[in-house]
Amino acid sequence: MEANLQCPAGGILENMLAVRSHKSDEILAAVLDIQTNLELKIDALTIFMDLLREDHRKLKERVKNTETTLAFIIPMVSVTNAHIKAL
Repeated sequence: MEANLQCPAGGILENMLAVRSHKSDEILAAVLDIQTNLELKIDALTIFMDLLREDHRKLKERVKNTETTLAFIIPMVSVTNAHIKAL
């Protein structure tokens, strides 16, 4: 009688463990997919941030060049205005 009870119980337990193991594998696969997806997004954000830094550097350079140009042009305009008024 003990052998009869152990066999079905053992079979049920094995089935339960197999289902649990399968679910664990599915969960692990889903977690790994999420991790991979997050790593790809982090890589994309890193590239985007690098591009933003480069754009920011270029904009700062353009502003500096514009300021330098204006510092040169404004006195010339003032002198020209003075000449026009003198005429």
